[in-house]
Amino acid sequence: MQTYQRQGSILSYLDEIAESIRNKRLADIFRPIDFIANESYGPHNHLRLEINYVTTGYCYLNLDGKRMKFSKNDIMLIPSFVEHKFVAGSKGCKLMQLEFMPEIFNLLQADIDPTSSIPALSSCNEVIRISNNKKINDVITKIIEELMNKDALHTQLIMLHYAELLLLIYRHLINNTQPSDNDTLNSAINLIHANITGPIDIVVLSKQLHISDRYLRQLFSKHLKTTPIEYINNERIKLATQLLKDEKLSIKEVAYKCGFKSPQYFTKIFKKQRGISPRYYTTIQ
Repeated sequence: MQTYQRQGSILSYLDEIAESIRNKRLADIFRPIDFIANESYGPHNHLRLEINYVTTGYCYLNLDGKRMKFSKNDIMLIPSFVEHKFVAGSKGCKLMQLEFMPEIFNLLQADIDPTSSIPALSSCNEVIRISNNKKINDVITKIIEELMNKDALHTQLIMLHYAELLLLIYRHLINNTQPSDNDTLNSAINLIHANITGPIDIVVLSKQLHISDRYLRQLFSKHLKTTPIEYINNERIKLATQLLKDEKLSIKEVAYKCGFKSPQYFTKIFKKQRGISPRYYTTIQ
């Protein structure tokens, strides 16, 4: 039998990515699922990226202040921490459902320019709709089938399909997204999310964007009604609320994992934004 040398190959690269994923979880939810008429779920949010492909019927996502309808062959891509409520249509619906940790896409897109005007999927804060894209629908189906069947080399194939899925989604965004009125702001946000767990210096960030820190503050004030520091702290607290649900992590560990310089500063910002201390928050989850 022929022996394949995998060192430096695509297969070895895919193996390395799969090995580096926390607990080697290639997906948390992967299934075809039926919903009866008007069945609902939520509202809720989670760290996982959620991709649902409607195969039959229609359904709704109730979001903050709006409702989106998804019909047959529509895909809903729900980013991390986006609050949503699912409601099936009047005749029910069927979905291909896939949920996985954002680190999978983060690892695969490590070489994508972080200043691109197309946002990293792991840092989006809005639901993305993709309609009648057979290639993406097929890849989602392949990933779910490989996860369910677990045939030989399924790990490598799943990672290969994830890479294909990521590229197809980016192609869709590039082909269907008009240039932003402020690509610099988008680039700043992408850089912040790419480095959210580490120290972020506003002056250094501004230099990476080839602008002054004063102009950066003006962009955040004009378009987001906040400051860069407040935006960074808000995103870090969003991450912290999820990590605090893990009983194995201490308050100190969560603080540093979210990029805060000290547990004391983390507690101060958490209380300012949530009205309660991180420790008390853990008791009500």
